[in-house]
Amino acid sequence: MTVLASLAGMTPAYADFATGAAAYQNADYVTAAREWLPLAKQGNAVAQFNMGILYYGGLGVVQDRAVGRDYWLASADKGYIPAFYQLALTEMDGYLARPDFEDARALLSQASDAGYAPAQYFLANLLRLGLGGDKDSFGAAALYQSAAKAGNPNAAFALGEFARLGTDAKTSPADAFLWYEAAAKKGQVRAQYRLGWCYQQGFGTAPDMTQAYVWFAVAAAHGHYLAGDARDAVAADLTPEQMDAANQQLATMGIPLPHDAADEGQPAGDAPAADADTQALPPQATQ
Repeated sequence: MTVLASLAGMTPAYADFATGAAAYQNADYVTAAREWLPLAKQGNAVAQFNMGILYYGGLGVVQDRAVGRDYWLASADKGYIPAFYQLALTEMDGYLARPDFEDARALLSQASDAGYAPAQYFLANLLRLGLGGDKDSFGAAALYQSAAKAGNPNAAFALGEFARLGTDAKTSPADAFLWYEAAAKKGQVRAQYRLGWCYQQGFGTAPDMTQAYVWFAVAAAHGHYLAGDARDAVAADLTPEQMDAANQQLATMGIPLPHDAADEGQPAGDAPAADADTQALPPQATQ
């Protein structure tokens, strides 16, 4: 009743949009498509963007990446910034044609200039690697900074790598630790592993084997391919008191304890690793 009441004062178009968004969140993609399609045909930029997501991924509709891209083009023509980002991803993924990093860089630049953090992160990657244009490490670092400050965990991890590996042979262990910590707490799997490594090595922080075990265990539970062995190596040197403290912390974080996973016949860290933020965006929940 609360949801129905909250929709009572909305315009029909907004109510239809919200119904589609709720359906999408419940993985009812057929309903989402039915609610959004009329709005997209009427020229609603966000509905067009969302229909692009559905068609490109084959969610609730017959998969047609070309149609999905057409919807993103229509949305971008109206200035909807996430559409520029998605179009850039299609240029990089090569599903419709050979990867075109030059076009991807141009599209990402438009979204990045508007302050869109996911685009800033991917544009920084292209600049760092010299894809689609000249290499620009300083420009990449600046974009990683902007994206990380906006909460992008992959950008924070990249900054940790910059600080750990250094530029001009200069490293910054303290900065690396702080960036890894920020990314790890947002679910970035590689940062979780690297944070455990920092605690193990005393890199940028005081050595702490309990915390090393905790973060290796977190990374292993999320599928990092090296973390399980690292966790077990640290565990061999922990006292019973340290292990109890680590297990209590893992329990509060909702991470299965390694021995629980083994008892169930499922090795810890067996799942495929996935970073917190993926290339595909969910449909936007507001217009």
